[in-house]
Amino acid sequence: MLTPPPVTLQEELGRGSTAVVWRAALTEPVAELPLGAEVACKRFHDDPEARACYAREAQVGEAVVAEGLIRQYAAGEDDEGPWVLMELIPGRNLAEVLAEERALAEPLVRSIGRQLSGALAALHAAHISHGDLKPENARLDQSGRSVLVDLGFAGAEGAWDEAARGTPLYLAPELTRGEPLSPAADVFSLGVVLYELVTGSHPFITTPLRSSARSSRAARRLPQSACLQSPPFWISSSRARCTETPASARTRESSVIA
Repeated sequence: MLTPPPVTLQEELGRGSTAVVWRAALTEPVAELPLGAEVACKRFHDDPEARACYAREAQVGEAVVAEGLIRQYAAGEDDEGPWVLMELIPGRNLAEVLAEERALAEPLVRSIGRQLSGALAALHAAHISHGDLKPENARLDQSGRSVLVDLGFAGAEGAWDEAARGTPLYLAPELTRGEPLSPAADVFSLGVVLYELVTGSHPFITTPLRSSARSSRAARRLPQSACLQSPPFWISSSRARCTETPASARTRESSVIA
């Protein structure tokens, strides 16, 4: 049965290739939220790719509830297409933070790393991989809380879906070769993101990151001397543990921040 989301849309927060996210107010109680509570309403486009993202996001959001992972309250479909109601996370995504601040202080990055590692650990305990961890998919509020969002590329460990590939700059090299999703691939992405937060630079790419279209597979062919010369030891060590090849040699989520 087609059911519209029980909200009044207030303000567009962002849009991507598969969906538009709105700030919204509930027109009736949902889960533990009262009438009038603010939520994020994600309205998916009515096409096969968007519907596939909706199916993954709705399934994973229902299956895994954890600190550091965006909370899902309801999902459904009406005559405009699928929708999901989610926790409204204030603040900015990490790409916006980087664009304004260039690099972040060590204590804050360590805190972000622990929170995102915890979110990944919860997904991995349910045998699910996020599949698209990047700065745009993690939000940071003024209190320092960091939350992993956008589960549209998430999937079961060992799954392989050509349409469900994440962002090339943050993909583990084995995923670019068509190998299946794995916890190790998420750890690779986290290591790259944290390195970028500390240094302001991608560990394998020397051109300005936001204008570069090269994949991490191509970038890994750059000599190490082409990377930032003097990053702090702790983040260089973390990056190395997270991006080991083969994937089986990578650290686990609990050891990303030593």
